[in-house]
Amino acid sequence: MMFEDRADAGKKLAENLKAYKNKEAVVLAIPRGGLIVAREVSKLLNLPLSIIVVRKLGYPTQPEFGFGAISEGNTIYLNKDTISSYPIDNSSIDIIIKNEKKELKRRIDVYRNGKKLPILKNKSVILVDDGLATGASATASILAVKKEKPKEIIFAVPVSAKDTSEKIKKEVNNFVCLITDRNLFAIGNYYKNFDQVDDEAILKILRPKEEARTRI
Repeated sequence: MMFEDRADAGKKLAENLKAYKNKEAVVLAIPRGGLIVAREVSKLLNLPLSIIVVRKLGYPTQPEFGFGAISEGNTIYLNKDTISSYPIDNSSIDIIIKNEKKELKRRIDVYRNGKKLPILKNKSVILVDDGLATGASATASILAVKKEKPKEIIFAVPVSAKDTSEKIKKEVNNFVCLITDRNLFAIGNYYKNFDQVDDEAILKILRPKEEARTRI
C-alpha cells in the first residue's frame, strides 16, 4: 500500500477507527505532518481536533538521529538503549533539552495561542501521527497524555517500523496502524506526496477564521 498524501492516509486510517465516531473522544495530532492526517480522522469521526506539541532530541552532529523527545507538561523521554549505544554526555543533553523547550513553547504559542491542552480527563484520546520510525516522539506524547488521566489512549498512524509498533502497543490501550514494515527506512517512502508542512499550513487548519481575517 502507498498513500497519495497525508490526507489520503487520514481517510484510510479513519475507516479503522469508526468505533470512536461521535464518542466522548478527542483527536490529538502530533504536528506538523500528523495534523494533516488527524484532520481527516476528526472530520470522518465527527470529533474535536487539537494538537500536542513534541520535539525530538537529536545528536549535535546528527540532529535527525534522535536519542529522545520532549513534550508538554515538562515531559522528557530519553531512550536509554540509544544513549548506551551512542553515548552523549549529560551537559550536552541538558543544552539540547533547553533549546528544544524554547521551540516547544514557541509552537504552543503559535499553534494554540499559548493555551493549555484541551481537557482530556476521562476521555478517549486518539493520538495521530503521519508515521513512526524510532517512536521517540510518540512515546513522549503518550507520557504527556497519561498525565492528563484520560479514559484510554489510542495511537493511530498510517505506517510504522515493526519493532516500534510493538513497543508503542505496550504503552497504549489500542494501537491502529495500516502498514508495519520490518525494514522501514523512511516514512516518506510510503507516500507519493510527502511535502514539508510549515507553520502557515498548520494555522490554516487550527485557526482558519484568523487566517481568513489576515488575508482580507
